[in-house]
Amino acid sequence: MKQADILLVNVEIEDVVSNVVIRDNVIESIGEKSADAKEVIDCRKLWVFPGVIDPHVHMRDLAQSYKEDWESGSAAAIRGGVTTVFDMPNNVPPIINTENLELKRKAARKGKLNYLLYLGATNSNRDELRRILDGEPDDIAGIKVFLAASSTNEIMDNVKELRRIFELGKEYNRIITVHTELQKFIAPRYKYPLKIENHNTIRDRKAAITGLEICLTLARNIGNKLYIAHVSTVEELEMIRKEKAIGQNIYCEISPHHLLLDETICPQMGNFAKVNPPLRTKDDNAALWEAISDYTVDTIGSDHAPHHLKEKKCAYSSALSGFPGLETTVPLLATCVNKGKLSKGRMVDLLSRKAAYIFGLNKMNGLKEGNAANLTIIDPAGTDTISGMKNLSKAKYTPFEGRKTKGQVVYTIVKGELFKCEERRKKV
Repeated sequence: MKQADILLVNVEIEDVVSNVVIRDNVIESIGEKSADAKEVIDCRKLWVFPGVIDPHVHMRDLAQSYKEDWESGSAAAIRGGVTTVFDMPNNVPPIINTENLELKRKAARKGKLNYLLYLGATNSNRDELRRILDGEPDDIAGIKVFLAASSTNEIMDNVKELRRIFELGKEYNRIITVHTELQKFIAPRYKYPLKIENHNTIRDRKAAITGLEICLTLARNIGNKLYIAHVSTVEELEMIRKEKAIGQNIYCEISPHHLLLDETICPQMGNFAKVNPPLRTKDDNAALWEAISDYTVDTIGSDHAPHHLKEKKCAYSSALSGFPGLETTVPLLATCVNKGKLSKGRMVDLLSRKAAYIFGLNKMNGLKEGNAANLTIIDPAGTDTISGMKNLSKAKYTPFEGRKTKGQVVYTIVKGELFKCEERRKKV
């Protein structure tokens, strides 16, 4: 038999120490069996996780490749231990029809990652989405709905058409993912002074709460799968918790910045902290932790949203919202584990297992024989200091600037290919 590609020894899986043999991009065996391999890694004292899935990423490319493209985004993801991304549709041009979807597919093939792509919903493209879904594409994560303006997306503000999109999701068994901030509750430009300190006031929490209420009511009546992106407030969590309690088919994502940062950093970080939904309050942070503990939260998505530095280093009113996150999610969560705020098992749930379950990727992810070899290997003792200028992403900034982390990705295995992330960090 030919040489195996990778042999992982001393891998702890559910309190049992095993060897993992990877051959031809697949996990061939888990157990006592060994093999001659091109790469042998001793995983004693390391965490070996099913590959991290980031269900909320903006890879840009196409007309926005100056912000990020699939090559730089892949490098950032791999350095951050991410093996699979779900890419959002608010590109230029937006992914709202077959022609633009084909442009996105061509761009995505330049990267090294596993990926799924989102289709964007508008007030008028339901028939176009139906034509795409009729082809039963296996690279589509679902349909994304924006209820408020961001940078390039079209606002979906017609409730009748929103209902039809939810019905389409039910018909084709496709998840509807929603950015719930409702445009009409975002304050007009003249109401408050335009500065980053007021971002949480300008984009009032009522916008997200009211938008979520509309979506929950529709989903309850229609019965479609509903995935709420980057939940940020106490009130949203309470609403989602109640829906889950009565058996509704709803899933909930949060982002690391809403969990670990609050609005008080805005004066220090300026527009680098500008994001939609905004950074909220310490009480909201605490509610997110509680929702992790009681399993209301299903997944963590980085909402990786890179922009050029010039688009952030300008007046608040002109600065674009969002920041990179692919390289920081895993070390930030690993730090929480090291501090005792999160269990290692819950970290795996949030970053891998639950997304694989929700989106039907169990054969692509997971430490099981026969599965595709997508793994994230972490040194829990490894330390680093987050610095935007060290990003492999084209976006050389971060709201976590200067934060010390404990728990670093040392290897990422994507489709059986081994990447040595520690070496990548040293080269930056």
